[in-house]
Amino acid sequence: RSSAPAVVKDHTHDNGNGETQHGTGTLEVYDEDSYCGIGSCRPPCVQVCKNMTSFSAAVSLASLVASALNSYITSQITTLERHFNFSSSISGFLLSCNDIGYLVTTLFMSYYTRRVHVPRAMALSTAIYGISGILCAVAFFGTRDQLSSPPKESFNAPVVFFTQMCQNATTAANLSCGDASTGPRTPFGITEHWKQIAIFILALGMILQGVAKSPRQPFIITYLDDNLPKTKTSVYLGAIVGLSFFGPALAFALGSVFSGMYITLEETNMTPYDPRFLGAWWLGFVIFGAAGIVVGLPMIFFPKRMRKRVELKEVKHKKDPNVSGIRRLWIDLK
Repeated sequence: RSSAPAVVKDHTHDNGNGETQHGTGTLEVYDEDSYCGIGSCRPPCVQVCKNMTSFSAAVSLASLVASALNSYITSQITTLERHFNFSSSISGFLLSCNDIGYLVTTLFMSYYTRRVHVPRAMALSTAIYGISGILCAVAFFGTRDQLSSPPKESFNAPVVFFTQMCQNATTAANLSCGDASTGPRTPFGITEHWKQIAIFILALGMILQGVAKSPRQPFIITYLDDNLPKTKTSVYLGAIVGLSFFGPALAFALGSVFSGMYITLEETNMTPYDPRFLGAWWLGFVIFGAAGIVVGLPMIFFPKRMRKRVELKEVKHKKDPNVSGIRRLWIDLK
């Protein structure tokens, strides 16, 4: 990796005693890691964003989306249970997959904090968040053809689904039990085979969320601490964390909106109170997933480090060859 040579500004003078006095100087380090951009593309016009305020704004937005996606499944767990006929134990397993991915990778990610390009690692983390959300939505697209068209009339009276309404050996197939060729179905027409696939897809998506969550805190804290005065680190960190607290509120607010839309987004006279109604739980995963990929892109262009000036300590060098080694060491250490 090429970088421009360092330029040292130093003030020297002879004090008349055989010693050359070197004053305090400034080392200008013009390396590509301290400029915004990628590779050789580092135009001066984008260097205006090379400050911690711009970085904190980008990270805050990414943290907001990641926090919202992290909480969104909680707002849709009831709809998922009805759609795929999940038991409470399966729902609990899916929710715990996020923590499983986090615990498996958090120590590894923390160890490599100072060995990576933090802004780009944060961009990758946010992109993985987005991919995990879109992956969770795949569980719906794989079963969309198995869903029947929504009835046009509304029916608000309570209805109880009975999963054992007929035997597979008979010809009386319905949404609950299916037929001999497809096997038993859930009340919404999902086969047992696709139910198991949906569990795998959702579990994988939640594990990826946990993996993407593990580097965020150590990476953000380290980058802020390395590029800010100690008195300002807490201010920027508080702003980032504070904005991420709005993520769950955003997730539940949009979750309530999507729950009022039919799962296939088709027109229907049914209301959410109709027991045959199923909310569009997958829509939030797609929106938050796509948003995660988009908001993560700007962080790719931030530099590995913001600071490029290193203040040199005042040193003294004696040219008189008669100076003893101990005295020269003392002069160099001063």
